[in-house]
Amino acid sequence: MGDSIDAILKAFLSVFRWPVLLRLALPFIFSVLFALFFIISFWSMGINFLETILMSFDWFIRWIEFLFSWTNWPVIQLNSFIAIFLFVLIIIPMIYFSTLILTSVLLVPLLQKTIHKKDFPQLEPLGKGRLWPSLKNSITATIIFIIGFILGLPLFLIPGGQILWPLFLNAYVSQKVFPYDVLQDYATDEEIEFLLKNESDKFWSLGLVSGVFFYIPVLNFLTPSLIGLSYIFLSFDLLQKHRNQKSKGIPI
Repeated sequence: MGDSIDAILKAFLSVFRWPVLLRLALPFIFSVLFALFFIISFWSMGINFLETILMSFDWFIRWIEFLFSWTNWPVIQLNSFIAIFLFVLIIIPMIYFSTLILTSVLLVPLLQKTIHKKDFPQLEPLGKGRLWPSLKNSITATIIFIIGFILGLPLFLIPGGQILWPLFLNAYVSQKVFPYDVLQDYATDEEIEFLLKNESDKFWSLGLVSGVFFYIPVLNFLTPSLIGLSYIFLSFDLLQKHRNQKSKGIPI
């Protein structure tokens, strides 16, 4: 956990460097554009779909009738309000997920060169630029996210489930995609395999802790970029420590 927190703090400090700050605007712009496109394109269809699904559950109808009996509002109107609320809760993590992937594809390659030059100049790039394995890794993470998101939709009806389930899924995507994308140009196959296997707890904890930022107003717009930065610092730091231990003959 200590390495994860240290990586987050370094990411926050690096934001104030102009080369980094200018690059952070890319995912933010794409995120806003994607959000507008998604809302405009699927708002009516999504709301109608959720209204139909919710009205098909007898227990749900009885629940809202009991819970909102003091309002005297028609069940159809209450159902519409709840459908809108659920639709917003559903599209927010979807938008966040898409921004994470965009950050990995567009921002990480730019930022890691800046961070490498400024903070890890002694770290020798030994990677091969594994495009296909990286793409395969991202596709796998995307498929698992979509399946998990669909299977977990009932959790959105449980208090707290709207936060905890997307937080877990996005942490999974972060720890699955970012470390590999960062290390592919700098680490050997053996080093990547070792770090992903033996330091997975640190990658997971970073994904879970940094994912909380998404629920903080204003900061949530920069969260994907901060997560990408944090994984760059953590991955480079772990790779450097691994090489130092290996060069000194310390058992790994």
